[in-house]
Amino acid sequence: DWADRIYLSVPQDQVVRLSLGNQNGEFTFIRLTGGGEAGSAQGTWSMADLAADETLNTTAVETLLGRASSVTMLRPLGTEEKAEYGMDNPTAVVTLRTQSDEEGAKTYTLRVGAQDPEDNSYVVISSESPYYVRVSESTVQRFVEAVREDFLETPPTPEATPEG
Repeated sequence: DWADRIYLSVPQDQVVRLSLGNQNGEFTFIRLTGGGEAGSAQGTWSMADLAADETLNTTAVETLLGRASSVTMLRPLGTEEKAEYGMDNPTAVVTLRTQSDEEGAKTYTLRVGAQDPEDNSYVVISSESPYYVRVSESTVQRFVEAVREDFLETPPTPEATPEG
């Protein structure tokens, strides 16, 4: 009850690169600085390998960043890696790269292992901690299941015009 349940906390405003790898591919997002949108002091996001006819869904990227930069654990598992944790073949790997005047460049990695069929929680380990922990399914489900289309704007459906 006295344990701090915040397992990983990364300052979102310092993240300049976000990468997610899972069974559906590798997705990399880069924060563009300087030429950001009006009112956006931090710049806007770009996606590696974005085709000319595709538009990035920045809300989806910001949601992913929010989940990746603040991870709350259900319970610690210990510092010893066990085969059942599934870290030999993680279900997802999230990498955050930050840049700040105080700390310079820093990289954080979050590996998501096996899911427990009983409570649906996942094993996770961060580069910032020696502890393996269990986190809720809702915390990491987006990391595990994301597909490229999740990060693209859906083109608007043309409205039917009544024939005159």
